[in-house]
Amino acid sequence: NSLCVLYPSIDFVLPTFADDTFTTDTSIPVNFSISKGTNTINNIKYIWNSTSYTLYNDSLLVMYNFDNNSALGESATKVVDVSKNSNNGTINGGMIWNSSGKYGGAYMFDGSDDHIDVPGNYNLNAFTFSFWVRAGVSQQTYADIFDNNHANGNYVLQMDGSNTNNFYWGGQLLALTPLTWQHVLVTISSAQLVNFYINGVSSGTANADLIQTISTIITTNAMRIGN
Repeated sequence: NSLCVLYPSIDFVLPTFADDTFTTDTSIPVNFSISKGTNTINNIKYIWNSTSYTLYNDSLLVMYNFDNNSALGESATKVVDVSKNSNNGTINGGMIWNSSGKYGGAYMFDGSDDHIDVPGNYNLNAFTFSFWVRAGVSQQTYADIFDNNHANGNYVLQMDGSNTNNFYWGGQLLALTPLTWQHVLVTISSAQLVNFYINGVSSGTANADLIQTISTIITTNAMRIGN
């Protein structure tokens, strides 16, 4: 008998710069795919000037690429979770998919009934949401980027009434630039302090007294993307 071990392979694709590229840019895009072979990938780290940055580890609960990739089992009604947890999402409301997302595909939400139901309830004391979003010139009143079905003790990133491209959570307002892809990150600490970042820049915090008990929120209602 013999054992064949296939180590992960890494492929770098556009818009990653070619080898030996010189640039004066202060940031660069790196797009890569990892084929894990027979191994389980527990973490991915990026090291720059002897400092290690974790890009991925097995604490990831849900990750959607929105590529409508039939090879993964994705369809007009299903988005596949590429984390280890298989929390596949259900598409509702006739959302429109296109291939011109920030990286790969994207879905267009009408701000009315288009949404993705994310299964699973998670008993967490601290967690992070991260996503790319391209806000339109206008939105439906109170359109959501994500929420937990607006139940008691809800969390929601929602448009501020009819104020286009102004979104809020717990009293903190986030202004998004229309027709521009922006990276939005929301962190919730175990002390229930919420921090917001747009394109890596701190964009405010929400006070703890404006946030319901996080563990209650997460275990009571599943997440929903769009509304």
